[in-house]
Amino acid sequence: MTQIAETTENLNTETETNELNNEAETNAELNNNIGEVEGLEISIDDGSQPSEDETTSDETKPWVKELRKTQRELQKELRVAKEELSKVKQPEKLNALPEKPTLQSCGYDEDIFEAKVLNLNNKKLQIEAQEKAEKEK
Repeated sequence: MTQIAETTENLNTETETNELNNEAETNAELNNNIGEVEGLEISIDDGSQPSEDETTSDETKPWVKELRKTQRELQKELRVAKEELSKVKQPEKLNALPEKPTLQSCGYDEDIFEAKVLNLNNKKLQIEAQEKAEKEK
């Protein structure tokens, strides 16, 4: 049992020594970093002398004009493409079946009701034929 106690005491001592060494290394690194920061020059500009970037405004730089022109062209192309896409999607909505007629919606007129039912059935057949043709492509 005494060997275990001695080994445990030795391990505790080694751990404490390692922790102290690590702490000393960390402090040394921090001191080095502080030295690097101390070498940094900081100046406060009162704004009396404009820098080179401020003397030439963005408006006079040709690359800025070209960049803005390109951006406007791309936005216009995107707008046109979105409009074309919305036009392509609209015919799909036209293929939607109308509501199934009821006698009440036809004012209880059987002739109008029959005409609307026939129209609905014809429209349904046309849509099914279109879908079948599209699937065969």
